[in-house]
Amino acid sequence: MNEQEMAMLLEYWDKGVESDGLGVAKNSAPSFEEILEQLKLFFEKQKKEGLDISRVHLHPYGSFFMCYDQNKWHDAKDALVKSAMAVPRYCINPLFPDGNENIMDHIDNFDIGKLPKSFPHPNKAGETITLSEDSLTYDFSLNEDIYCYLQFFIKCKKVYKSAGIGDTISGTGFMYHVPK
Repeated sequence: MNEQEMAMLLEYWDKGVESDGLGVAKNSAPSFEEILEQLKLFFEKQKKEGLDISRVHLHPYGSFFMCYDQNKWHDAKDALVKSAMAVPRYCINPLFPDGNENIMDHIDNFDIGKLPKSFPHPNKAGETITLSEDSLTYDFSLNEDIYCYLQFFIKCKKVYKSAGIGDTISGTGFMYHVPK
């Protein structure tokens, strides 16, 4: 789901269908702290209500979180990296002359974007997760039951096709992340 859908789901769980803001757009650029807080709330509610949900993926613009119960799912790193590799396809001009499909011909349209230097560790008070220019993949425990990966994506300066990016991210992640 995207950052809008997560916020709406949490609001629905909190206030039900009577919520005035249920159909209203939510923050489309939440901070990592806000995203991690939403993920924690999601899994707290899942546990409290006994919901049969053991994995969630969240893809706010430019990144992908895959959080899951390690007792029920294999490691998610490969699935996450493969999802990230699928996204640059949306940065390639479909009208490129001569049908040239060399992704390097489009390199000027790729952007990593501004990454935070760090963000608070969601499960270790006072500690931070420091980001490095040498890696776009990070992992951490969200709580005692849930493990997460965070993958930053290459973004497009100009998107030639936006419909389907989220589905590509989700589908690739789900296809390669298998249950135990």
